[in-house]
Amino acid sequence: MNQWGIAALWTALALAAGLISVRTAISVSLVEIALGVIGGNYLGLHATDWTNFLAGFGAILLTFLAGAEIEPDALQGLLQAFP
Repeated sequence: MNQWGIAALWTALALAAGLISVRTAISVSLVEIALGVIGGNYLGLHATDWTNFLAGFGAILLTFLAGAEIEPDALQGLLQAFP
C-alpha cells in the first residue's frame, strides 16, 4: 500500500474513533488507542516517518497544554538552589 493509502486509513480510524466516542461517551483517547491497536495488528498498518513526526509533535503539544510549562518564579528558585 502506498503512503497516501496508509494516511487515508489512519485518518479514517481517527474519524471513527471520534464518532464512536461521541456515541458511547468514552474518552476519544481510549477509543483511538484501541483502534490504533486494531489498525496495527489486524489491518497491517505500520508507522511511517511522518506519523512518527506527528506523534512526537502531538506529545510535546499535549504536554504543554496539560500545564507542564515551567513558571518563571519556580525556575528562578530552582536555579538559585543549585549554584
